[in-house]
Amino acid sequence: MGAASRGAWHAVGLVALLTLAVVPLTPMNSDTTDWDAVQLESQPTVRETVVVDSSFDTTDGFTHTNLTTSAVTGITTLQRPAVSWTTPTNGNGLSTLRTGTCSVYLASTDEVYLMGGRSDAYPVQTGDEAPSKTVDIFDMSTMGWSPAAEEMASTQQYHGCGVLNGVIYTVGDLYPNSQPAMQSTGMMQKYDPNVGNWTTGTSMPSGKGVGLAGVAVLNN
Repeated sequence: MGAASRGAWHAVGLVALLTLAVVPLTPMNSDTTDWDAVQLESQPTVRETVVVDSSFDTTDGFTHTNLTTSAVTGITTLQRPAVSWTTPTNGNGLSTLRTGTCSVYLASTDEVYLMGGRSDAYPVQTGDEAPSKTVDIFDMSTMGWSPAAEEMASTQQYHGCGVLNGVIYTVGDLYPNSQPAMQSTGMMQKYDPNVGNWTTGTSMPSGKGVGLAGVAVLNN
């Protein structure tokens, strides 16, 4: 190769090196995520507490009765007032001692109805209980109990109850320790005070009968 040719190749090589020198290198990883910003965004937002009130000031509606504050922890404790029961001033008690009953307040007559359950004349004795359909009424105006004139249509025990549109409903049944064993039927009874009698309603769906279940009334 002549001197002229070698000079031309040297010139081409120099141009190539200069081109590489001015072209910025592109990273192999094309991810342009700002990880510092991502980490900052993932941090929980700290907000300033607006009000801290640990004085239980009476101007805020607090009463200092039965309140004690620990000198060690600073925790203030409220001692609940004692609950006292009073005996009805008029009438007698329940017509029979019973367990597994249910009671509701009937606003239309201002009375409490205690319905069904198991009669238990001697609570300390076993084997003497029996299913009951007795209804006792507590009159709020006279503060006394009296047996209702109408008994339930059938015996019912360990049931729930509620009042809907002025009508009393008793739902469910349970037969613990029964011999032979008995399954819940999901029975329902209802009492309309305007008519004055108990009738049997529609039982719970098959296979879903229970006792000792809570009963709530919605949209009454």
